[in-house]
Amino acid sequence: MNKSPVPAETARAERRRRQILDAATRCFALRGFHATSIAQIGAEAGMSVGHIYRYFTNKEAIIAGIVRSNLDDAQAFVNDITAQSTDLQTALRESAERGVDKALDYRQSVLMIEVKAEAARNPTLAAILHAADTEMRQHLTGLLRQAQPGGWSEDDIAMRAEIMALTFEGLPLRAIANPTLGRAGMVRLMQMIIRQLLA
Repeated sequence: MNKSPVPAETARAERRRRQILDAATRCFALRGFHATSIAQIGAEAGMSVGHIYRYFTNKEAIIAGIVRSNLDDAQAFVNDITAQSTDLQTALRESAERGVDKALDYRQSVLMIEVKAEAARNPTLAAILHAADTEMRQHLTGLLRQAQPGGWSEDDIAMRAEIMALTFEGLPLRAIANPTLGRAGMVRLMQMIIRQLLA
């Protein structure tokens, strides 16, 4: 009978997975998805190729792991907002700074631009992103439903969630196109958008 992994083994495996995902993020952001090999990811992570294949079957599985990690971060972000003692609308406006910092993480931004471009040609990656987007919109609609209980129709909530997603996902592109705006300007911009969305 196989024994379940003890907590120490589980934690070690999770650290290894995180190590691979971080290395892949750096490699994909630097070289692009196609130009990066599993061997290069292994070298960046300080692991053998065989060791990487113990955790991920291919590069697409690594991308799926990165997307999943981003979703988990986003859910933790939503949970932090809803747990704050201030009213939810105020908490949402105050979250703009943290959201901007996440959106302006250069390495992650370059990676997600690369992944989305590849998803336009790769049905497997497209399916991964579509599933992630559906889950993210569910998080956002749930948050907005709490912020304005009974005040909006479901269609209104869905459209507001879409605008929030569009705004945050567009921030990295704006940072590249208009670097003079800067972090402080983007935080003010996001606070204005959130204020209008919750009006």
